[in-house]
Amino acid sequence: MTDSTHSLSLNNITHPALTTQHTSPQGTKNSLSLYHANIHSLPHKHQLLVSHLDLRNNTPDIITLTDNYLSNDTNNAMYPLDHYQANHSKDVCVYYKDDLHIKFLEDVKILDASSIIIQIHKNKHKTLPVHTIINLYRRPNRDIPNFIRSLQRLLDQILTHTPTTTITIIGDININLLKLTQRHPLHSFMIENSLHTTITTPTRIDPVSHTETLIDVILSTITARATAGTIPPPLSDHLPIYTVFYQSVERKEHNQSIEQTSIRKAQILHPDRNTSSNPCNPRHKSNKHYSPALR
Repeated sequence: MTDSTHSLSLNNITHPALTTQHTSPQGTKNSLSLYHANIHSLPHKHQLLVSHLDLRNNTPDIITLTDNYLSNDTNNAMYPLDHYQANHSKDVCVYYKDDLHIKFLEDVKILDASSIIIQIHKNKHKTLPVHTIINLYRRPNRDIPNFIRSLQRLLDQILTHTPTTTITIIGDININLLKLTQRHPLHSFMIENSLHTTITTPTRIDPVSHTETLIDVILSTITARATAGTIPPPLSDHLPIYTVFYQSVERKEHNQSIEQTSIRKAQILHPDRNTSSNPCNPRHKSNKHYSPALR
């Protein structure tokens, strides 16, 4: 297979209104900004992540991490970032800005990958989902066709219940987009679901094997103008990636954000207190949107 064939396949699935920029993302209040890093141990890299974000002119709305070296019972108040709420699971984490209307889809799962799925809503009652963000970590050597079929079932379920939402898949899927052909299951999946990549350059450079791969992805049905790229320096053997979609997002009033920040700080200071009844807790049952089971 020639390089020109791979380039053609990547062109077919690249975001139609994309500007690639390998510097700090310039988000605005009328945009949605996403950031992802394969962090290869959040416990060891938490302070490095904080320092890395401090270098940015504008912090992203959503931060997703993979390969986090955490367990499913990790307290969400651990490894805090200022002005963010967090949700930690095995292999994957999501941090989101306090001023967003967020719900978690906790009972929707995907086979052959770890995931956290969130929906951004247009209203404070969280009844109008406009964006669905699927944070994924697929380990190497897992069966790709099974993974793609499971991912398709996941999208079908989400769109059946919330047909007007956009879809964004973000994370480390360990499938090299630079080597895709038009016959690859991922290429077909993206074409069939109107998903486009905003990341088009290598995200992992291996000096030992002398390989460059694009395995950390942001795949989205959002068609608004976008700026995206990789951000040096790397936090592991992967470069962080980001995308800013220039599309407005409804946000909470200032006082609501302050209240949630205070609650989060209380959870950090008193992690043993029971917060399950708190509706601002990301694992409170009221955050569940629906409960279909994948089979």
